[in-house]
Amino acid sequence: MDFMPTALLSILILASSLTAPLEKRTYDLAADGPRVMAGTEAGVVFWEWKGGSLERTGLAPLPDSVNTLVPVAGGVLACVGPEGVYRVDGRTREAVLLADTKGAAMDALTAGETLIVAEGTLGVGFYRGGVETARVPTTDYCRGLGRTGGTILAACGTDGVLLLDGTGRPLGRLETPGEARRLSVEGTRLAVALGKAGARLYDLSDAAAPRLLAHLDSPDGTHDAQWDGPLLFTAEGKAGFRVFEWTRGGKAEPRGAFPTAYMANRVRPLGGKLYLAEDGGGFRVMEWKKGKAAQVHPGEGGKH
Repeated sequence: MDFMPTALLSILILASSLTAPLEKRTYDLAADGPRVMAGTEAGVVFWEWKGGSLERTGLAPLPDSVNTLVPVAGGVLACVGPEGVYRVDGRTREAVLLADTKGAAMDALTAGETLIVAEGTLGVGFYRGGVETARVPTTDYCRGLGRTGGTILAACGTDGVLLLDGTGRPLGRLETPGEARRLSVEGTRLAVALGKAGARLYDLSDAAAPRLLAHLDSPDGTHDAQWDGPLLFTAEGKAGFRVFEWTRGGKAEPRGAFPTAYMANRVRPLGGKLYLAEDGGGFRVMEWKKGKAAQVHPGEGGKH
């Protein structure tokens, strides 16, 4: 299969001149039906698909940059660095502080009534009703979270991937090369972005003893790795993003690469489209069709 931009379907520039510079520095993206949310330096910017094009519909301002967006019913959790974790309503755009974290909120997930937060140098925090109930300290920066069954996975730099239960009790540790930055789980497959060390894929059939499946080198370091069924998309900084397919033969076969003009930091396969956050270049939306990427919605200079 070839993987290349095959069609420029639409160009739309919609941003206030007062907020555009901050809104264009995009760190993460989420989607809920036709609604698209972008985590930026200005807060959460709302867009909506209308007639095949994206239209900017509003902004939920937040006190610091949004590092990660986590979809929840009716909106998103916004991880706002040292300011904590906010819940942003997708309809009213109202932002409510859920946890005033001790560290920089980098990622979050929920387990029942417990909010679990990756907090940079302060490890992993556990909160209930905004009150801290447990903390797992780390010696390196904790950026990403995931889950398989009742096991919480935390990507914590040179500490590797920590395995925890829903209360913060350690269950084990997966040693990795490089710096574990972000991770994604699809069934029993785990993908871990390792910065300059590329990415590694593991089998989680036994979550207590992950088994290495493959190692993927990267020309500029892997910032993010996200599964979408058998497809794995990796964001690789100045090298853009790549796509692999996990085959029935148990191999990660490369299906091509897409260069970007800016830094590819996060990649999100959402609702049949591929959303790519490019830091100061804003974001672009791609559509995967028969092994090719068609660029659906670029903004100014091919970006938002």
